[in-house]
This record gives sequence, structure tokens and C-alpha cells, in this order.
Amino acid sequence: MSLSTDYLTSPPDLRSSGTEIWQSSQTDIPDTLPGPSSSSSGRPEQPQQFQPQELMIRLWAATQDNIGLRRAAERVMGRIGQNHELLDRNFEQSFYRFNSLLEGLQSRRAEIEDLKFQLQTIRPVNEAAETQYSRIQILLFFQTLVFLWQSPVASAIYIMISTAMIMLLSK
Repeated sequence: MSLSTDYLTSPPDLRSSGTEIWQSSQTDIPDTLPGPSSSSSGRPEQPQQFQPQELMIRLWAATQDNIGLRRAAERVMGRIGQNHELLDRNFEQSFYRFNSLLEGLQSRRAEIEDLKFQLQTIRPVNEAAETQYSRIQILLFFQTLVFLWQSPVASAIYIMISTAMIMLLSK
């Protein structure tokens, strides 16, 4: 009788020909398992003797343990794969967010540079306007002097308005 893979999913049937399987392969698997070399009393222990049925049950249990461990490892690997995919997605989203923020900052920087340039162009215009304003003030002053020189009544009115303005500004 040959050994099939049914032992991976169900326990061996010891009532049937389980002993035949073990008897045909007894040369490969010993009937005894080595134990400790000496007991606590100091004399050597005899190796533990197992019956073929016990060995078959132990083999089946170890196989089931291995299958359970393999399935648990597959579940853990599946979870690791899911976590890896989730981390990849989160990284991609964070990367896209970072890039969009970086692009926003770069556009803001360009706007700031543009505003700096506009400010640099406004300053000379502002200085030119101030110069023009002071020239106009000087011209108005000289025109007022010429006007006052020509009319004594106008000069009296001008002096009264000037004093009133000085008094209002000094308060």
C-alpha cells in the first residue's frame, strides 16, 4: 500500500492498514527517539519506545502543526502585503500633496518676485512724483509772491489766510 496525501487533512485510520505503512518503511524511521543521556539519578536512561501507531499520530500532528503554521504565515504575509499596499498608497498621496504644496509655494514665490519688481519700478515713479510736487510748490510760492507784489489788498488777504492756516496747523 502506498502513502497518500490524505494524511495532510485527516488523521490516520489506525484501525485499517496503518501498521502496514509503517512496517514497510521501518528501515527509514526508527521505533525509538533518543532521550537524555543520563537521568537525574546518574544512570543512563533508556530511549523512549513508541509504537508505530503513536509515531503515525505524532507525524500527523506535526504535519497539521506545519500546515497551521504555514496558513498562519500566509495570513501574516497577506496582512504584510495589505499594509505594504496601504503604505504605498499613503506615500503616493503624501508625495502628491507635497508636490502640490511645493508648486503652490513656487507660484507664491513667483508672485512675490513680481511684486518686488513692481515695487522697484514704483519707487522711482514715486520719487519722481515727489520731485514734481516740490517743484509745483516752489512755482506756486513764486507766483503768490508775484501776485502779492502787484496788489496790496490781495497781499493783506493772503497774510490773513496764511496766519489762519498756521494757527490751525499748530494746534
